[in-house]
Amino acid sequence: MRLMVLAMICIGIWQSWLMWFAPLPNAQDIQQQSAQDFRIETVEPYAGEFRVLGVQRYPVGMLGALFKTQDFNRVSGLDLALGWEQMSKPEIYRTVDIRQSNRWYRFQVGADTPLRVDEISQQSANTHMVAANPMIARQLQQLELHDLVLLKGQLVNIYAQDGRYMKTSLSRQDTGVGACEIFLVQELSVKAHAD
Repeated sequence: MRLMVLAMICIGIWQSWLMWFAPLPNAQDIQQQSAQDFRIETVEPYAGEFRVLGVQRYPVGMLGALFKTQDFNRVSGLDLALGWEQMSKPEIYRTVDIRQSNRWYRFQVGADTPLRVDEISQQSANTHMVAANPMIARQLQQLELHDLVLLKGQLVNIYAQDGRYMKTSLSRQDTGVGACEIFLVQELSVKAHAD
């Protein structure tokens, strides 16, 4: 029984390390180390000034880390809920309850929210982040809720060798399954830190 408890504690500590302290994956390392597992296809340039409305890490699971499975978290281990235009303004986004889980972004409007639901969904998105290199990975990992950031890069599709894929959205009008952007970040600068 003690051995089982000790094993569970060790697994918990390792998962916590993966969640909070393990470095984010980046495209440069992926292409060097795992070229046979994943292919990243650039679709179109993407850039903008965004407010970080949510931050959710998705670490590689313990078995995925040990056996190098074709887990998309090995390519994109971070989702950011990003807001632009009206949804980048604190007096607006602070009236919206924003949550992330299982690669989804959800929001609930408050009684004092001045935007309609369709306006919120057209000015915010859950975005699967792919760092172009280790430096960008470190910068992404340091972002905090409510930071105002300038991001430049490419929207990409990710294909796994086993036939699975993640395709980026190319529209700001869509919602639901397939509406997330997959953003290969090549440049990042923080314009204002969280207040």
